Amino acid sequence: MTEHNTSEDTVMTGRDGDLRRWFPHRRPGPPAHLRLLCFPPAGAGAAVYRDWARLLPSGVDVCAFELSGHQTRFNEPLAHAVDDVVAEFIAASAALRDRPYVLLGHSLGAMIATEAARALCASGCGPTALVAVGCPAPSADIRNRAIADLDRQPFLEALVCLGGIEDEVLRNVELLDVLLPALRADCKMAEDWQAQAAARFLDPLPCAIGAISGNADSFVTAAELDAWRRHGSKAIIIRRVEGHHFFLRSRPEPVAALVGELSAS
Repeated sequence: MTEHNTSEDTVMTGRDGDLRRWFPHRRPGPPAHLRLLCFPPAGAGAAVYRDWARLLPSGVDVCAFELSGHQTRFNEPLAHAVDDVVAEFIAASAALRDRPYVLLGHSLGAMIATEAARALCASGCGPTALVAVGCPAPSADIRNRAIADLDRQPFLEALVCLGGIEDEVLRNVELLDVLLPALRADCKMAEDWQAQAAARFLDPLPCAIGAISGNADSFVTAAELDAWRRHGSKAIIIRRVEGHHFFLRSRPEPVAALVGELSAS
């Protein structure tokens, strides 16, 4: 990939509009040699990566993508298909992909990152690496874990089992009423994508892959994590760490370290 001499001021506004709409928590800094383009898990927003700059070496530009209908884009319609999110991301991030970059996502975010990697690799400008956190490999069949269409109480119970809703949120009925539409839409989006992913990913991606999950994650079995080995043709690192599905909230350091390993390989 050819590197362009794009100024950081230009990149902050973008060639095709104001990047802050899609990357609201990006902080200007010294010229970057690597960009980390991140996607949040279901129901969450770009703010989950807001403090990641402190975890990574100087020269890594952290750019977290805000999905439509979430947090700073709450007044926009919710997305309902991974393909739509990927198309919007690719258009919005063009000015950021002027140098080596890594795609990273957690759970639903990892599915979006994986689909984006496939599309960008096919166009000849793929990432240096893909990092999937708490996500089964595309070849995995997770239909027996579908929760998006459950009634309210079973749906909440399933999210609690994953560690996805805190007790204070559960006790706040009004807040739950605000959050549940996005959570349901995101879970449905993830389930729909996973159902067709095996057929889309018959060929390995021509980039390095890191797949990591918590050892108590009920959403990703050890075999489903290891199956990521089938989906890359370059360096592949598979890692299980202590924690549940949302270990990234309290222990992002193992994932940041994985980013460093893969970008250096």
